[in-house]
Amino acid sequence: MILIFISLLLYIIVPYLVIRYFLSKDYGTKEPIGKLWLAFLFGFIASIVVNLLINELSVTLSGATLVQHIEGQIYSNPFRAILGIFVAAVAEEVFKFLPLALYIRKKGYFNESTDGVIYFAISGFTFGFLENVLYAFLLGPQVAIVRATINPIFHGASTGMVGYYFSKNEFRGKHFSKTLIVLFIFSLIHALYNMGSFFVSDVSILLSLMLSVVVPVGLFVLFKKARKKDKELGISSSEPNKYCTKCGKKNKNGTLFCENCGKDFRI
Repeated sequence: MILIFISLLLYIIVPYLVIRYFLSKDYGTKEPIGKLWLAFLFGFIASIVVNLLINELSVTLSGATLVQHIEGQIYSNPFRAILGIFVAAVAEEVFKFLPLALYIRKKGYFNESTDGVIYFAISGFTFGFLENVLYAFLLGPQVAIVRATINPIFHGASTGMVGYYFSKNEFRGKHFSKTLIVLFIFSLIHALYNMGSFFVSDVSILLSLMLSVVVPVGLFVLFKKARKKDKELGISSSEPNKYCTKCGKKNKNGTLFCENCGKDFRI
């Protein structure tokens, strides 16, 4: 039970630190706290819906419920196993991303490239947390701690990377289909990542471990690119005091405090 508790803490703390870092390095207008929590809610609902859908998919393809499958009942047909893994990966990526994208794309506060990373990473992190909780209680403390230490942020990283390309395409006026192509590519990556959990072979496990490193690193690389792009467009800066982190107003005169709300930038 202690291992499960530690793993749950890791599932919370690591994503929290990642989002906190992103927000601290986002030198544009401040993100509304309520909207950040709304992204959390989108991820929460997506996790519930997808797990119900995957349970039905598992019954259709293997005759076993999701719980029975996770506890060790293997698909009788390898083709059905691969199909199930692929469809599950697509469902997860679509529901983590698409509802939030359709909601947020025309909102006034969604106005920077970094926003694509931040909001969609939150949705993905929330989704991943609930999934990891499910696995922790179904598969036990050993599996829980392994998932928590190897990669507690894969879901958030993959969705955040799709979010980067989404914001990039939106601000360039490109058709939404461009983003859907990116979403499909990351669904394939997710399916390859899942194969290490279902097919116990050196190749599949090595592939999963590699992706568990590459995808989170990619998230930070794209966030850095997003910051650079926002700076080039003049909607962000290279310095934290250009915008107030409390009220979001631009610090036009370069003072050490916000002339709107009085926040001391030296603190």
